[in-house]
Amino acid sequence: MADQPTSPYPAVEQLIDKYLGPGTLPGAVVSIGLGASRAPDYVARGTIAFDSARPADESALWRAYSLTKPVTGILVMILIGEGKLTLDTPVSEFIPGFAKTRILTSPETSLDSMPGRNVMTVRHLLTHTAGLGYNLISKGPLLEELKRLGVMPRKLSRADDAPVHRAPDLAAFADRLATLPLVAEPGTWWSYSVGLEIAGRVTEVVEGKSFDLVMKDKLFDPLGMADSFFQVPAARAGDLSTTYEIVDGKPVPYDPGATSTFLDRPDILSGGVGLVCSAHDYDRYLAMLAGWGTLDGVQLMPEETARLAMSDILPETVDRRSMLIPGGFGAGGRVSIAGPDKGSFGWFGAAGTAATVDPVRGLRAGGWVQFMPSTALGFPQEVVAAVTADALGAVA
Repeated sequence: MADQPTSPYPAVEQLIDKYLGPGTLPGAVVSIGLGASRAPDYVARGTIAFDSARPADESALWRAYSLTKPVTGILVMILIGEGKLTLDTPVSEFIPGFAKTRILTSPETSLDSMPGRNVMTVRHLLTHTAGLGYNLISKGPLLEELKRLGVMPRKLSRADDAPVHRAPDLAAFADRLATLPLVAEPGTWWSYSVGLEIAGRVTEVVEGKSFDLVMKDKLFDPLGMADSFFQVPAARAGDLSTTYEIVDGKPVPYDPGATSTFLDRPDILSGGVGLVCSAHDYDRYLAMLAGWGTLDGVQLMPEETARLAMSDILPETVDRRSMLIPGGFGAGGRVSIAGPDKGSFGWFGAAGTAATVDPVRGLRAGGWVQFMPSTALGFPQEVVAAVTADALGAVA
């Protein structure tokens, strides 16, 4: 009998089988791209849910959650490349409420504040150095105020924060947030935040249309990303995966695909957690970055703007000790500033998703699963390493 062909991605296949084998996850898709102009390869296993026969493949729909953040960051950089704003444009030019800020004197215990000194800029929004709060990490009175004002990213499950009445749109979200004190002076401290939600509002003011339409006009349509949504169409409900919460090592449905809150009109068009997309679509976005702003002959931004977006644009004054992952930070995502992957750009999502692009080595990757919390399993951290182990030989 003839020998079976050897898989070009054994480490990736082994990783997926590791998490699907014990029945922890129903399915997974990993996209692997070598060179900006080359079509991606996909390694896919299983289904989009335990109670679904629909295969997990490149056209299945996954909640990007915080993988939305670098997409929003790059959207802002496209507008910067068009000369409509700069990294150092004051946010108050778009949202006047941020003209006069106050700084909390004890962010975790009190709303006491003092007048701010620094000007909040677009750079601060994209790099989580604006001093903004976030329901995921804020505590005490500030968290209660965020809830009271409805300044929360979109609902992630029908059972999620049921009593909270969220702001009706990005304009109200931004204006209400601007009434609250900041957790730190802009440009001095890295703190995970709703900065990318506010960045989405900035694009609305700049373009004079809603954030989803700006995203569609500037990114989705030029890149052919037809499977990317803030609200999944009813006709595509059968393609939407289920998110599971890992409880005592076992998966429990958290947001079933068939009844997902992502089928509803979103509370706000969230530039931080709001996108649903396919592995194919997110790879198109990564391929554009691998091509320094151009894909299939379509230039979304000049090369120098793309290089800037994926470089360390953190303010020189920032204290980096609180960063979730050491390194630099670009337009909505982490930048590696040392080691063999120096120059790579990417981030992670709350449901275990991960994506990275390394334009220098011509490598890009996306890992798509749906489990929470993302720390419950090692998939997000391991998938990039597995792709690198398999693909670097091919790159060489």
